[in-house]
Amino acid sequence: MKNITRTPDQIPGLVDLYAIPVTQVSSIDDFDVNLINNALIFHARWAIDTLGHTNQAERDKAGPFYNAQIRGFVYGIDYGSTELLNEMLRYKFVVVYKDSKGNYSRLGNKDIGLSFSYRESSEGRIGYDCEFSARITEVASPVHLLTGVFPAPVFTPTYDLTIQSRPERFSQYYFTGPGTYDEDTEVQVAALSPAFSPTYGNLVFDHWLEKKGSDYFEISSDNPHTITVDRNIELTAVYVSAPFSTA
Repeated sequence: MKNITRTPDQIPGLVDLYAIPVTQVSSIDDFDVNLINNALIFHARWAIDTLGHTNQAERDKAGPFYNAQIRGFVYGIDYGSTELLNEMLRYKFVVVYKDSKGNYSRLGNKDIGLSFSYRESSEGRIGYDCEFSARITEVASPVHLLTGVFPAPVFTPTYDLTIQSRPERFSQYYFTGPGTYDEDTEVQVAALSPAFSPTYGNLVFDHWLEKKGSDYFEISSDNPHTITVDRNIELTAVYVSAPFSTA
């Protein structure tokens, strides 16, 4: 698997995309894509709200066809990512993408692959505008399995779990659990308590908040707390002043 640098943000609509060179597809059987070498899959996670798909139906003398396009933006510019993107220019692709409902679909086949192009963004953001496109004769088809050298269920997405604190940001050493996990992994998060802040003095853990959009919602007062990582999760450990004691 060849991974292109990305931001951890996930997106509505299309949430993930894998590009498979047509030369690495041995066959497509109903809902399964069978690979010759699954190490040559190109994978990127896309910046929030940028990945989109159009499949415009048209007709000419030869009959109906679709102008298929998938566009997205990948944050950051570095030598490694540029090298991978340049490598992708050499291929035509079968593209497998995931939508926000968790369904996988395929565009392209062994005979008609999608072309890839990219450019550095000129819209005041640092990164790459990427596009897959082709004139194809079939609509997107569902995908259930991707098999290759090591047959396995399609893709296991990974998500980021991050933790910050209130009333101020502590070192990550105050928490256990932050990291990147396969989808549906159960993770136990814990916050050091009691804790000491140079500004606020002695503090004790009170509850967890989860950020959803621009809002925060209380999810538990357990410490430790077990959470299923099925999305990118941003938690906040809320501390309050420790009860005064004369002991």
